[in-house]
Amino acid sequence: MSWYLTCGPEQDVILSSRVRLARNVDTYPFTGHLDDQQAVELSQKIRDSIYAANSKMPDLYRDLDLTELTDVACEALVEQRLISEELLHSPNKRRKAASRVVISNDESVSIMIGEEDHIRIQAMTPGLDLQSAYKQAEEIALLVEERLPIAYDELFGFLTACPTNTGTGMRASVMAHLPGLTHYKQIDQLRRKLDRMGFTVRGAYGEHSKAVGCLYQISNQVTLGLSELDILSDLRSIIDQIIQLERKARQKMQEHSGTKLEDKLYRNLGVLQQARYISGAEALERISDLALAIELGYFTDLDFKTIKKLLAAIGAGTIQQSCGEQLSADQCANHRAKKIRDILYKEITNKE
Repeated sequence: MSWYLTCGPEQDVILSSRVRLARNVDTYPFTGHLDDQQAVELSQKIRDSIYAANSKMPDLYRDLDLTELTDVACEALVEQRLISEELLHSPNKRRKAASRVVISNDESVSIMIGEEDHIRIQAMTPGLDLQSAYKQAEEIALLVEERLPIAYDELFGFLTACPTNTGTGMRASVMAHLPGLTHYKQIDQLRRKLDRMGFTVRGAYGEHSKAVGCLYQISNQVTLGLSELDILSDLRSIIDQIIQLERKARQKMQEHSGTKLEDKLYRNLGVLQQARYISGAEALERISDLALAIELGYFTDLDFKTIKKLLAAIGAGTIQQSCGEQLSADQCANHRAKKIRDILYKEITNKE
């Protein structure tokens, strides 16, 4: 089963945890300065080193050359957070000459080759479990470092294309669902506070992405001068506080809004069960309300695994890939509505 269909600690607020490690090969320029021939050569060299590191790799991972995949297939990988837009395209939006990804069978680990840095190793876990995510990413990083000359400076640490990643080369983050704090318009205040502490709050897909469905990515900004364990500990402390604030905000919503909130959440479920056309943005907003209703105890037939299934199914790339053809926005909206209806019907009838 894919990792994102399972639940973890503090699941009502924290959907997932992610740790990403950036590494570069010392004998090559950074990705943005590679010519096409160097990019192809380096991509193959990194891929071969990863597979040589562990004889079980071919059984545990799959290797995808993104230059051979369709735009739809790549879009689905971005939606599933297995790759980034930066892995696909150079700053001028041209498809890169060489980019690939190595993905574990349960999709909890992906190794991006040819992103802003030569190698970006990311590990994801359900709920709030940063330590497990770090352990998985670190194991892969150590294997890579044993076989390739990695750019490292005794004073500054791991050297990266962007100076903000220099040091540990680590970005740790969580995906948080914050309908309570959003309702009380506390996100901007939270963002300013965390920014002063060296953390950042962004949309679900990171930098430049808009927050939809009350989903926010919270991550560290500083890597230089801190150890990996320091970063994880500091972020965990911040997230524990946010969880408590969010739960109090939800309780306040329920106490103050009462029947009006209950009515809104039941109507929302009705729309999801009956809609024939729904955009991606509307689907996210309504799934957010459904998650809130489950947490507040309104729908005992549904749980957070239902939310995970819905979120995994509604992306335009994912829908088109499952249909096996390219679809218009209207066609995607039709298929998305049907997919949501089908998932809810199965979840509810299986628990009756």
